[in-house]
Amino acid sequence: MISDDFLFIQNAEYIEYLHQKYIKDPFSVDNSWITFFQKYNEYKYPIINKPNFSNLGLATDDFVEANISPSESHHNKYLIQLRQFQTQKLIAAYRANGHLCAKLDPLGLQKPKTKEQAQLSLNYFGLSEFDLDENFCFSLPNNFVKVSNFRTLINYLEQIYCNNIAVEFNHITDQNEIDWLYNQLEQISLDLDNIDRNLLLKNLISITGFEEFLHTKFVGAKRFSSQGAETAVAAIIAAIEQAISYGLKEVVIGMAHRGRLVTLAEVAKKPHYAIIAEFINDVHIKEKGLSGDVKYHMGYSGIYTGKNNNNIRISLTSNPSHLEAVNSIVAGQVRAKQDVFNDITRKNFMGILIHGDAAFSGQGVVAESLLLSALKSYSAGGILHYIISNQIGFTANIDEIYPGQYTTEVAKTIKAPIFHVNGDDPESVLKVTSIAMAYRQKFAKDVVIDIICYRKYGHNEGDEPMFTQATMYNVIKNKVSVTELYAQKLIDQKFILESDYKDIRNKFKNFLNEQFEIAKTCQPILPSNYNNNTYQTICSKESENILTGVEGDTLLALNEKLCTIPSEFIIHSRLKKLLSDRLNKVALNEQIDWATAEQLAFASLLIEKIPIRLTGQDAIRGTFSHRHAVLYSQLNQSNYIPLNNLSSDQAYLQIANSPLSEYAVLGFEYGYSLVNSKQLVIWEAQFGDFANGAQIVFDQFISSAETKWQMQSNIVLLLPHGYEGQGPEHSSARIERYLQLAVNNNILVVYPTTPASFFHLLRRQIISTDSKPLIVMSPKSLLRHKLVVSKLADLGPRNYFQLVIDEVDTLAKGKIKRIIICSGKLFYELYDFRSKHKITDVAIIRIEQYFPFPTKLLSAILAKYSAYNEIIWCQEEPQNMGAWTFIKPYLEDIIDKAKKLVKLKYIGRDQAAAPAVGYNNLHNQQQQELIRCAFNIGENL
Repeated sequence: MISDDFLFIQNAEYIEYLHQKYIKDPFSVDNSWITFFQKYNEYKYPIINKPNFSNLGLATDDFVEANISPSESHHNKYLIQLRQFQTQKLIAAYRANGHLCAKLDPLGLQKPKTKEQAQLSLNYFGLSEFDLDENFCFSLPNNFVKVSNFRTLINYLEQIYCNNIAVEFNHITDQNEIDWLYNQLEQISLDLDNIDRNLLLKNLISITGFEEFLHTKFVGAKRFSSQGAETAVAAIIAAIEQAISYGLKEVVIGMAHRGRLVTLAEVAKKPHYAIIAEFINDVHIKEKGLSGDVKYHMGYSGIYTGKNNNNIRISLTSNPSHLEAVNSIVAGQVRAKQDVFNDITRKNFMGILIHGDAAFSGQGVVAESLLLSALKSYSAGGILHYIISNQIGFTANIDEIYPGQYTTEVAKTIKAPIFHVNGDDPESVLKVTSIAMAYRQKFAKDVVIDIICYRKYGHNEGDEPMFTQATMYNVIKNKVSVTELYAQKLIDQKFILESDYKDIRNKFKNFLNEQFEIAKTCQPILPSNYNNNTYQTICSKESENILTGVEGDTLLALNEKLCTIPSEFIIHSRLKKLLSDRLNKVALNEQIDWATAEQLAFASLLIEKIPIRLTGQDAIRGTFSHRHAVLYSQLNQSNYIPLNNLSSDQAYLQIANSPLSEYAVLGFEYGYSLVNSKQLVIWEAQFGDFANGAQIVFDQFISSAETKWQMQSNIVLLLPHGYEGQGPEHSSARIERYLQLAVNNNILVVYPTTPASFFHLLRRQIISTDSKPLIVMSPKSLLRHKLVVSKLADLGPRNYFQLVIDEVDTLAKGKIKRIIICSGKLFYELYDFRSKHKITDVAIIRIEQYFPFPTKLLSAILAKYSAYNEIIWCQEEPQNMGAWTFIKPYLEDIIDKAKKLVKLKYIGRDQAAAPAVGYNNLHNQQQQELIRCAFNIGENL
């Protein structure tokens, strides 16, 4: 016989599962369950002359038996069990399916499902109207209100789960989280206190008032208003107020254009006159020599003062119209701030992201960014997501932009709680905001609030939505704003007088008129610089020679630390030999390979208290098994990081293998790099070919954020590049794409060929006061090439990164007839060919830095050669790719100014659609031919 104590809510789903099995085959369940379900079916329909259970408790069987005769005991015990089972099934069903019946659409166009459709009808629980008023002593969750019959219980559940709030928690797997969430939802009152109601009304008046003011003053101007979704902005303010109460220091916000202007004003506290001035003129931005951007892309960082006069910094990150691109950038900024200030609990800095419904479901970077939030190396302690579900995507209907009822399905992949709220019920929106913020602070995880609202005008204010959504906009044009609805509610409740409401509105209108007068005579202000450094005006200059060398004794000591591990820590025998060889080679001032140079560069920065963060796919070991930054025990799961065991007062290396994502991961690292220019942030692509998966980050942020928004970054990008017969997907980082983006000293593009060059590059990135993204064509086969080595002295004092490397052999400059200019690994193949064929009249010059192009230095080097009459640009890439189209004008200009009769020729692969061929034999044939042509001046490929 089954015990009474099995009937509690956590078992309801299991009991239902057994019941379904019993219906299909009664003998598929245990005999005790057969007996129970037989009694369940017996009491499924109205029972006549039921005993009064109002005084019956469920604590012990003895209590039941003491109140009824022994002959009735067994019968009534099963009825009690039945009622308890029905209760638990009822609660579980409303928790799981109540959202389907919720009244979420403020336009009334999307009808809730019926109770039958949602499996919430009485007969689904074996109940009828006759059972609803039967008195019963329910055993309910502790947080529930006390109820005495099913009617009261159902009304209570419908108020929570089928009103203006809907929740989806059943995808969450942590029972503690589930219990906490239901407890919060089921016990917290919807009622705001008087202070919060008054603040909410004032905020709504300000939000709607500013939007209406701009709409009137600048008719038809694009502003992507929040009208129809004003509650979303009010919710952000409520989240900020709660952040203040939790003691947070800063909130970083990312959002698209919808509602951005009013968020800048009311949340980030950008002066209203500054926003208005951007509608009037933009002369100031032009005078600065910057491209600027449209007003609804701009960021701002300001101080928000809460209702209790406490302050918090709000940073609204600039972003492009590429929807959702800013997501991981905000996460990276938040994580960087947490790391800089040692916020290990992630409770002092947080992020808020505001999404559109079409973008949240449609943009793949959303899934990538959500994934990062659940990973240790990328977690920002939970991001609060608001989705402005205005039920339309530009002109597309809901069923054209996402399947099913909600846009939020992707959030279930990270087990995030999901709230859906009617945007016309601002108090409900604030309730779920309160729960969401508490959840974030307690569990340090993401949470999603989906605000169902509408868009008052077209996609922008000049767009006509009636062309495609006439039914919807016939409703909207007669719709009263949420501000008026809420004001009327408070007036009806006698909370305020109608005259008070009008006074608040009129005062705000007067304030805006004053701001308008100020705006007429002021210039728009630039967005705050997120580096917290003085902004350096963009200029075009050839990089100076910045000394980056390190004393030899220091390098020797660091190398010994890097190659010495605790005796009890057992590593792989091959790695043990590698460390031993590295120790000896550096000590003897012999060959320093690429990996050693990288390790020494990192170590030298760490002891100078420069933190380093390096991530990428397989970055810990290195795709090409060269780095081994983390050593793993062969006996257990422990590890040892030599770079973090250099000294007691060093900075530390964060190194992590990233998930298989380029877009979100690069965005995260870029965001991380914005916070502190005195840290080295590196992203390594597994192969440079795959970096184009993050092309939006390169185009919209890395190359152009400085000129548009004055956001400065010194991120380092390692893009393995080189033609080695591995096919079109493992050969080219597509140098041409980055060179096409290069202008006005906005980025650095390099292709180093020696370990010493790489060492100095990494150190220059920190020592230089000019923060620029560094794009490195990094090596593959050169990692182990016998010629690709440097001496310890090459890393020493008075050394620096050489932009151009002249001919390395002692050749008679007066006898040089032909000069080959090249980059990267091709140099070593050309050098080897020349050595084997004993060619003495051809010099080889390496361009180590493409951009800014070293025109003066290259001109000076070429001037040393008096007899040459040909310059060959030689590259591995096809003619329509690689550096040729970029470098050709520079070389032509140098030749022209030198006033020499010199022919400029291209040697490389023919134009092609794919970067490389897929057949190794053909690759080798092409490679040999282009090398031969470089020396013999034969026909091109």
